[in-house]
Amino acid sequence: MHDRWVQIKVPLTGKDLSQIDTPFVIVEGVGPATFYVDKIQYDTNRPGPMVSMSILPASPVSVPPGAKRSFTAQGFDASGTPVDIYPTWMISPSLGTLSATLGPVVTFTAPLSPTSGTLSASVVDPVSGTFNASATVNVAPIVYTQSYNVYSDAGAGGTIGVSTGTATGTAMTLSELSGGSAPGSTKYLHAAWTMVDTTGKSDAFAVWFVGETYGSRFMPSYADGFLQFWVRTTTDLQVSLRSANIPAGTEQSKFTLSQLGVPRDGQWQQVTLSLANFKVAEPNLDFSQIATYFTIGVLSNQIGPGTGVFDVANVQWQTSSGSAVDPNKVYAGLVGKQNASTGLVLSYDNDSTSQAFTYDQALAAMNFTYQGTSSDLALAKKVFDAYSILYTGTGFADAYNRDTKNVMSASRTAGPNAWMLLALIHYRNATGQTGYDAMINGTASWLLGLQDTDGGVKFGFDGTGATQAQKSTEQNLDAYAAFTAYAILTGNAAYQTAADKVANWLAVKAWNPSFGRFNVGLAANGTANTDKALDTYSWAPLATSSYTAVLAVAQTDFRNQQTCDPTGFMVDGFDSGGVVGNPSTYKDAVWLEGTAQMVAAYWSVKDRTNANYFINQIEKAVIPMSTSTEGLAYGTNAGTGFGGTPMDSIHPAVSPMAWYLFAKNRFNPFRPYAALGAQLKNVSDNSSATSITWGAPALPAGWVMAKQYLELTFQPITSLTSTGSGGSQGSPDAQGNLWETRLLTDNTGAGTGTASFPQWQDPTPGLTSNIDSNPAGLIEVTGSTYTQRVPVPLAWSVKDSTDTQATGIVPSDPANGLPPSFQWNYASDMQTPWIDLNHNGVVDSADVQSVPSNPEQDAIIVQKGNLMHSAQGPGGYFDSLSPTQIYLEANFMYAYTPGQFKTNIYLESFSQ
Repeated sequence: MHDRWVQIKVPLTGKDLSQIDTPFVIVEGVGPATFYVDKIQYDTNRPGPMVSMSILPASPVSVPPGAKRSFTAQGFDASGTPVDIYPTWMISPSLGTLSATLGPVVTFTAPLSPTSGTLSASVVDPVSGTFNASATVNVAPIVYTQSYNVYSDAGAGGTIGVSTGTATGTAMTLSELSGGSAPGSTKYLHAAWTMVDTTGKSDAFAVWFVGETYGSRFMPSYADGFLQFWVRTTTDLQVSLRSANIPAGTEQSKFTLSQLGVPRDGQWQQVTLSLANFKVAEPNLDFSQIATYFTIGVLSNQIGPGTGVFDVANVQWQTSSGSAVDPNKVYAGLVGKQNASTGLVLSYDNDSTSQAFTYDQALAAMNFTYQGTSSDLALAKKVFDAYSILYTGTGFADAYNRDTKNVMSASRTAGPNAWMLLALIHYRNATGQTGYDAMINGTASWLLGLQDTDGGVKFGFDGTGATQAQKSTEQNLDAYAAFTAYAILTGNAAYQTAADKVANWLAVKAWNPSFGRFNVGLAANGTANTDKALDTYSWAPLATSSYTAVLAVAQTDFRNQQTCDPTGFMVDGFDSGGVVGNPSTYKDAVWLEGTAQMVAAYWSVKDRTNANYFINQIEKAVIPMSTSTEGLAYGTNAGTGFGGTPMDSIHPAVSPMAWYLFAKNRFNPFRPYAALGAQLKNVSDNSSATSITWGAPALPAGWVMAKQYLELTFQPITSLTSTGSGGSQGSPDAQGNLWETRLLTDNTGAGTGTASFPQWQDPTPGLTSNIDSNPAGLIEVTGSTYTQRVPVPLAWSVKDSTDTQATGIVPSDPANGLPPSFQWNYASDMQTPWIDLNHNGVVDSADVQSVPSNPEQDAIIVQKGNLMHSAQGPGGYFDSLSPTQIYLEANFMYAYTPGQFKTNIYLESFSQ
């Protein structure tokens, strides 16, 4: 006889298997005895002789101190067919403890101190001999990169329930208590239970659980993670979890505290259990559809009937394998919401009515357009094709059915229509296609028809067609941007006038100087609604480039911290609004869409610190939708939104995903037109200027900085160059609109030779080896002809700050090859020829000065990510934000006598 498990295989060859009535019978021999039978099965895939064995998980394996992890040993025949084995297990001294030394599966408990060693298994096969396998185990703290809050002081990440089966008299009372909780917690769940068995049966049980509120959740990133919780009990408890493919009550993914070696001494004990253990115990456990995150309780067939209590605190799923947020996956999640047939995009997941809000369609289409590839533009075109069918010239409905395009919300509101107009203009500017021009013109005209005599744009029309005369600040910001974009597109001055009227309405009617913010709008009778809403704060600088101080007020009015229901992370961000008279409702949730809008606004005012901080906060709330897609819900938790509307914290939605992508790409959707402009300002105080001056330096003076600078503003509208290819960061054609800008003088053109326009004359016409044959620079005004043969050299440098001390910009010869010369670029003239500056007989890229036929040299290049040229030649780039500053210097080394030096400067720019 054996005192260990023995595998018995009974050949069925020659047996009549056509009429089996008893699949299995085993009879004990003479006298009392105890025996065990397990894993009885008919197997048609009989393995051959064992040739190898392995341990799973594969070496090396990391286990946190004190945690528990299952290991499985498996044999294989020559074809890879599994062979059941019953090995003997051993571990290195002081590595930890094992739940058993025999069996196919053991549970390893790590010590409390870091260490490493070997876990090994061996088996003697009666046919094939002895086999061994081992795994290196490293016990060390693990930095968890992702957490899911099951239950903690912050609340529950699902629905809490109690189950006691059908045994009469069995019950459990569950209550949340404070004080005396586990370390690091204030609250805990206290369970008081009674178990009464049915006569003749040990069938009573009493458990509580946290289940997914909406059926199941996609959680494969936790498959290699850990379940962590605190428990206080004097009786044995069973812990389990379940996926949706396994009927409740049949799951085998369960363990008792005694199996795990957890002390049951009435003191708080922390349990860290590998989630892979549950997969070993229940091979059908599917982490892509987790239905119950945690179940704990008592079973009478384990401890008998009776009464008792136990406490649980801070239940978390933890993992270190959760990858960093990938914006490409968020974009893929947005793409996945589009119905390929209708072209419309599902506004939020798990919506049985399939609503597609016009505002969301515009946001999605702008993201598709921004990506810029032919396949992405085709996605935007599908949205616009759908709306071209729905277009009547009387405004678009607020919402349609994604799958049928039927109207779901018949209201026709100014804001969503303004957003659709912005999206259409964005597509028109990015592609040049004119097929939607009629829809663009008609939507602009309809929106203009809502403008009231006070300049404000009325709300729109309700579902019956009745006018809604109230005015929304948010929607007037939308209208201002749409009117401005349309005026730029068409040159129609009436729409710029309309935009100006909206701007005046915002300043006079909507602005609340007492609070330094906007009111939410005006009632139909003109009464101000003094309530506050976050989007009127963030959208103001995005739409108007003004009211930037309101961003600081938003920090006071809406900033708060909340635990994100899906991820368990604490997120710092901004609420959307609340209920008038109830201040706490203005800070009881983080509105993820609105926080992303704030990030976009911070980028627009060059506030890197807040922009980077809050984009990182948003990414704590990104949730996986599938292995290749990620998403964001409206809020971190079901707090109170504007006007008391509760936020959905579970289902990925278009608007937070779209605004996250806008913020991540630093794209301002209120300006869907390629923008590049310059304004002259004084270095001393950043005030506006009308001319560039050097004052009166003591001559000869060498390189001297001008007292003014040019402020350059830009906005790309797609992420790609004209070729549709994205280069590596730092290259001239790195993924983004290829903006090139050069600073040029005009010293030989028509009209030169006057006091206002000095003229240069070439001392050696046609001789390109003469450095004096370059007309670029400042011309000294002498005599009555205003001509000069040798200009004063002029150079320019680009920075992203007006703080010249912080940026380290000082005058320097651009050609001396030593810092800080690399910051400066020689200015070209409109007629600068090829010049062999180094006198090597060849005019090539080794010659410093640029020429008109070589625009790559000495240019600012702005691309996706806002990489900006900051050095001579095509290779010096760094991350920059609009606006940027162009500083000027001139070399007065050979100007020995005081005089006037003039030129006309052109900022030559183009985009691809």
